[in-house]
Amino acid sequence: MAGLSEPLPFITLTDDETFEISPEAASYLSSLEGEISIVAIAGLYRTGKSYLLNQLLGRTTEHTMFGVGGTVNAMTKGIWIWGQPMDAATSSSSRPKTIIFMDTEGLGSSQRSQTQDTRIFALALLLSSFFIYNSRGVIDANAIEDLSLVVNLTKYIQVSAGGADSSTSLADFFPSFLWVVRDFTLQLEEEGRAITPRDYLEKALKPQPGSSDDALHKNQVRALLAAFFPDRDCLTMVRPLNDELLLRELPKQPLESLRPEFQAQLTTLHKKVFSTLKPKKLMAKALSGAMLVTLARNYVDAFNSGATPVISSAWDRVVAAQSEQALESAKAAFTDALALPSDAVPEATLVSSFQVAQEAAQNVLRAQDFAGDAFASVLHTLGDWLDAQLGGALEVNMKRATAHQRRLLDELYAPISAKAQVTMDRESPVAMLHETLKNYKIAMAGLVEAYDVATSALPLHAYVLTGFLADKAMDSIVEWGTAVTMSFRAKDTAAQKALGSIKQKVSMLESKAQAAQDMLAQQRETFERALFGISERMADEKMALTAEIDHKTAEIARTAMQIERIGALHAEAHDRLLDELARAKAECADADDALEAARQEQLSLLADSTNQRLEQERMKNAKEATLLAAHQELLHKTIALERELGDQQAEQMLATFKAEQAVNEKLLTLRHECEDQAQELKTRTITEIRAVKAKHEGELKSLQLDLNERQAVLSALQERLEAKRRMNLQAATKTPGGRKEDCVLQ
Repeated sequence: MAGLSEPLPFITLTDDETFEISPEAASYLSSLEGEISIVAIAGLYRTGKSYLLNQLLGRTTEHTMFGVGGTVNAMTKGIWIWGQPMDAATSSSSRPKTIIFMDTEGLGSSQRSQTQDTRIFALALLLSSFFIYNSRGVIDANAIEDLSLVVNLTKYIQVSAGGADSSTSLADFFPSFLWVVRDFTLQLEEEGRAITPRDYLEKALKPQPGSSDDALHKNQVRALLAAFFPDRDCLTMVRPLNDELLLRELPKQPLESLRPEFQAQLTTLHKKVFSTLKPKKLMAKALSGAMLVTLARNYVDAFNSGATPVISSAWDRVVAAQSEQALESAKAAFTDALALPSDAVPEATLVSSFQVAQEAAQNVLRAQDFAGDAFASVLHTLGDWLDAQLGGALEVNMKRATAHQRRLLDELYAPISAKAQVTMDRESPVAMLHETLKNYKIAMAGLVEAYDVATSALPLHAYVLTGFLADKAMDSIVEWGTAVTMSFRAKDTAAQKALGSIKQKVSMLESKAQAAQDMLAQQRETFERALFGISERMADEKMALTAEIDHKTAEIARTAMQIERIGALHAEAHDRLLDELARAKAECADADDALEAARQEQLSLLADSTNQRLEQERMKNAKEATLLAAHQELLHKTIALERELGDQQAEQMLATFKAEQAVNEKLLTLRHECEDQAQELKTRTITEIRAVKAKHEGELKSLQLDLNERQAVLSALQERLEAKRRMNLQAATKTPGGRKEDCVLQ
């Protein structure tokens, strides 16, 4: 950067006696690149400090120099600066370097208090790397007294907070010191030999004898000057002109018109300053312009608050400010180098772009000259910020990728969704569902393949696909489950109707069984009445037979033959009845076997599919109808047998009655035998009738039990159908995440 075209106020004093840093000077200093060296000049007011700086700057025209006054009032207010780049010939470093010349308000002015003088003096010392103290005449006791403010420096400056600082510790932070003695008229000799200006200064700083307070005070000033400025030198300069009138207009006089000795001494001053000038350092770290502004602002803030500036604390804040500025520069470099895409990209591409921008940001940091371990801290902070930026960019990229992949999946799924509408076949819903699922699986496999080809490099590739498949699979399962449920509902309605029909048939069977029981009860009453009538009639006939038995003797032979014939007929009828009963037993056994087979078929029906179970139900109903028909036929046969047996019994009784009438007279001798035979016949007949009755009652009871068992089986089947229907409804409405197999009745 080019030098300033005119001086700038740097630190000024306001009306309320507080320091203020000029924004223009702060902006200029912050814009400087590379190292800076600061030459400050201080001294009593009206001693030509500004003129001396103008000569160092090479400013010889009035409008291009520090303000110079010719009155008794101070011309410079506060601290002013003027900067210019250092010539390459005078700089040993390849880095850019700028020299800042700092002109301070003169000491001892009636317009400023000693406190403000000391603070301005302290600021010049703390901010400069080369300090020129300008005075006139000689270095004597009065000159030493003029520098008595150095005694108070320890009160206005501290190296570290909370501790008393020695003069040697402050010396580490003070600049090189050059005492320029203007208008010097003495000869530099001692005991007849020539001495240098440095020797002259050292002699003046030696303690002088005396025990008065004034002598002690001046010796203290000498000691502090020697301690504060170990790197010190001195330069004496003659008056530039002898003419008093011209001297008052000194800034307007050309350099060639000045005394040759003064010109030579200006050259010496220039060499001393520029040959020994060093960059401004603090804590062994060269300061930049921005760091100098931060340091000055901390010192000024401390003075304005009434506190004592602490060098270490100010340095910490300077380092913090430099770190913050470097961090912001690195962030700006990162932002400039990073080209974020507007669409979703693979994470590797995004990370690669971030790595390039990160390298640019880190290079900016590496180019900074950090103090101490600040680089590691700033690098760590930058790393955290970069991680946050990368995380944010990855998150944005993931959102974009998710939205892009979701849109692609929706586009790929649209034709599949249109074809996946399920209309269940009433005759074969399961087969229809299986076919739909098969086609859906093939279509989804194609979708996944197309999706992989288009988005395999994007982030969250599998996650988005998994979520999409889960959502769509759930929707399809719910849709198909609803269709299956509606189909099964229709079948359940048909099953309910079939169950109602079965119940009606069972009710009819129960009615028929009740009618058969009523018929058997009526027959039993008829048999009992007939038996009672026979008993009474036989008693009457016995009396008649007893009366007539005598005249029946003649017909014994014929009667015996008739009895044999009747016995044969009875035996034949008995055998025929036994055969009929055996056939009835066989038919009952067949019915039992059929019922057992029906039970086994019912048990197997529970493990079959819905179509098979319905078919077996129809077969069962047919078998039940066959069994009912067989049972009805058996009842008819039983009734016919009973009727035939009754008719035969009646015929036998009629024949016996007629025979007894015919042979009544002949059976007197056989009365007891006939009575025994009649009683035996009666007992046997009653026993057989009761046996047949008991058998039929047992068969009816067995049939009733069988019917009860069938009713229980039908009730259990109905309950299972109802339970399965409820499970299907719950699976369709409450458990959409269930398995596909849950949609099929087991």
